[in-house]
Amino acid sequence: MNVELFLYNIGYLITVVINVVLIITILVKKPKGQSASLFLTFLSFLSIYVISNLIAVNVTDPTLSRIAMFFTLATIITAAVCAHWVFTILKTAKEHVVGITISYVAVFLLVLFYIISPNSFLLLPVPKMYFPNYYVPGHFYWLFIALFCAIGCYFLRYLLKATLKATGVDRDRLRYILITFITGYIFGAVGFFLVYNISIDPLASVLFGFYGIFLGYAILKYELFDIKVLTKQALFYGSLTAAVTSTVTFISFSNNFLNILDPGFPIWVVPIITSVISVFIGVFVWEKIKEVDILKYEFINNVTHKFRAPLTHIRWLAEDLRDTTSAAEDRDKAIKEIQYATMRLFELTNILIDSAQTDSVEYLYRFTEGSVADMVREIYQSHLPEIRTKKQTVTLSIPEDLPNVKIDARRLSFAVQILFENALAYTPAGGTIIVSLRRDAKNVVYSIKDSGIGIPKEDLQFLFSKFYRAHNARLADTEGMGIGLFMSKNIIEKHGGRIWAESEGAGKGSTFYFTLPLI
Repeated sequence: MNVELFLYNIGYLITVVINVVLIITILVKKPKGQSASLFLTFLSFLSIYVISNLIAVNVTDPTLSRIAMFFTLATIITAAVCAHWVFTILKTAKEHVVGITISYVAVFLLVLFYIISPNSFLLLPVPKMYFPNYYVPGHFYWLFIALFCAIGCYFLRYLLKATLKATGVDRDRLRYILITFITGYIFGAVGFFLVYNISIDPLASVLFGFYGIFLGYAILKYELFDIKVLTKQALFYGSLTAAVTSTVTFISFSNNFLNILDPGFPIWVVPIITSVISVFIGVFVWEKIKEVDILKYEFINNVTHKFRAPLTHIRWLAEDLRDTTSAAEDRDKAIKEIQYATMRLFELTNILIDSAQTDSVEYLYRFTEGSVADMVREIYQSHLPEIRTKKQTVTLSIPEDLPNVKIDARRLSFAVQILFENALAYTPAGGTIIVSLRRDAKNVVYSIKDSGIGIPKEDLQFLFSKFYRAHNARLADTEGMGIGLFMSKNIIEKHGGRIWAESEGAGKGSTFYFTLPLI
């Protein structure tokens, strides 16, 4: 086996592994709906093409090679299913029902034609370049290429238009899908040249398989099928396993290949490399297991501490109420404190539920056009009693012509409130807070600057991690859970924006920012 054929085979094997990882991810999640079913069908037919092509170009018997090549008709079926899936993702499948139907009918008729007249599709293959056998086109093979390209141009045109019109997280999601299929079509088409004896090396066509990297990233980051946390982890570890398997396979093939080229090549080199890789994998997995255990411990310790305080308070107050000699005023006060403690428990429970749902199907976002300025003013008004009690100076800087943006009002309000309440909590009495909104070329920018306790430099990078709290923050507010900023980060990122913090250090105040893309 020469180097080019070896690399070609490895590239297509990696594509098979990527497809299998994506298919398993979908099956584990079991998402409902036509979108997931179509995507699974797309991956299945694409896998049939890749495997049959691998067999076809490697076997030396021309008859067997030609039989395998006929299964590469799965490519044209893939194109039609892909078009249907894209229009489903765009929620325009009903508008394009005629085009989708024509695509399926054309594919069916062409496949039927090739089955009835095999020589119209392919003749017996012959050796070309470094392949033992390669495609020899029949008289009507061009119909296959023409339909493949026509369907691609059809759905890519509408996908491009939708991507340019979309905003926020929808735009980013569609951008990755667009990159996926442009990559697949451009590199996948390279293999057609040698079919017509145009001396362009098909090796570049193996790069089409890396479409899965873009698509996998879109699935993870933008929850293309509302994949939950456990499935995301399965996809991550599955991808890692796929990468490791491909690497080990590559090394093993390399060992055999090097032995063929140079029989004197030391056979112990490759096993040592493989062993080193295995050790690194073992260390990585061990570290991940330790991280999970630490996170579990911190979570249980944090939650039990936060729940214990109000529960203990309620128990003491209930015992006081048993004393029938207590004055009516004392009983009323105890009841009010029980109500306050109960509300605190309710708030803590809601925070935990929302945190758990951040990655769940039930936590879907519903975007509408809304005013961030009105939201900021409402939150400010609701906290006026606390501001007056602490004698803090809060200034709002909001331009009158600030445009509306696409938001999920309930969730964005939670993020804005967290930032505002943190500024109040960590700014001492008599301190100042400045809340600003402005517009730049692409975003509405929110900032809240306080003269509070500040953030140590070493804590800035961990500030938005789940359950993380800086040491000075724990001293200033013992009731915090270290989850508000983590959830705020998730919310802002789901809106297509970003969030960050700046501080000169402890005791020097801090400024929190986030952006929201313009419509």
